Amino acid sequence: MQRLNNNQQQQQQQQQQQHQHQHHHTLEKNVNDDDDNDKYHDDDSLSIDIPLSIEEGRGASIHNDCQCCEHSFETFIDLMLNENPFIKTGFRENTQNSFIECTKSCFQLHNDTLNIWSHLIAALFYIYLFFKSISIILNNNSNSNSDQIAAHDDILFNSADAPSNFNLLFFLFSCFLCFTASSIYHTYRSHSVPVFKKTLLFDVSSIGFLILSSVNLIIDSELSCFPRVKRIFLFSFLFLVFIALSLLPKIMREKKYGMRTLVFTLLALQGIVSHLLKVYMQGGESSSRDNITLRNLLVAYLFFGLGLSIRRLKIPESLWPGQFDIWFSSHQIFHVLVVIGTIFIYNTYHVNYLESNNTLDYLNKCTYK
Repeated sequence: MQRLNNNQQQQQQQQQQQHQHQHHHTLEKNVNDDDDNDKYHDDDSLSIDIPLSIEEGRGASIHNDCQCCEHSFETFIDLMLNENPFIKTGFRENTQNSFIECTKSCFQLHNDTLNIWSHLIAALFYIYLFFKSISIILNNNSNSNSDQIAAHDDILFNSADAPSNFNLLFFLFSCFLCFTASSIYHTYRSHSVPVFKKTLLFDVSSIGFLILSSVNLIIDSELSCFPRVKRIFLFSFLFLVFIALSLLPKIMREKKYGMRTLVFTLLALQGIVSHLLKVYMQGGESSSRDNITLRNLLVAYLFFGLGLSIRRLKIPESLWPGQFDIWFSSHQIFHVLVVIGTIFIYNTYHVNYLESNNTLDYLNKCTYK
């Protein structure tokens, strides 16, 4: 009898355990179903059309606020909101996942139209200068006096103190590449988030390429009378560029845009440093030509610095939100000022390359070697 009671108690305990297990399984299933529903909603947010106004875009994705804080974005509108919250309207419609529609949007009015065309026109201008400079260089070489070439061949073409035409062509092509990359970025960044990120990386890389070629041009021209110093300075600059390039992926991945601007600024300032170093090597003496060069350099860097400051502070749209959505936003002003700065650099130094091989005036000015 006692054994029978024990068996009944064991059966009751087993039934209770089975009931608890089934209840626990039901709870897990409900939780999993809720997770699946959340996942379903998350996936749905990826397919939401990008609205024309940013206010509509705030409700387009369930997790917009959270993602902006965590720098994880699902839609193009999230990226635009994070980039500049003061631009309220003018975003492109019907360009998602369509390169054809993105290309057509170049001829439509939206808040990227001026960004596209300001640098596209600049790219065409610099590719014209690139081929024009090649023509001038070839013409100068063919018209040079054979006796002068024979007497100065080792000085003009083989020594390190004569400016290399390659550096001028390198600068012009870098300007073309940079402004082309910028136009591509602003044309196709509304395609999708992956395309946005890839074209942005192309744009930023081309900016670094332009800084490299610009400073290389300045160093080559400024320190050409001091070839040994030029080699050391150029090597040091290239070392800094190597460090910057190694840090760039981490900076882009972690979205440290302030650090990116600081690195690019420090690299660009090496051009001014090379001019000051030349004046020091000349015993502190500056010719009238040196003064003109310094003035033009300062003006060029002023345009660069002013453009960066305006873009950083988002002026004027930060003062009057929604009033500069289509025209004259900070990024558009930044584009124009950068183009003007590169023109000043070209006008300052192209004479050393396009005229010196023909007249030999350049060699006569190196009185401090």
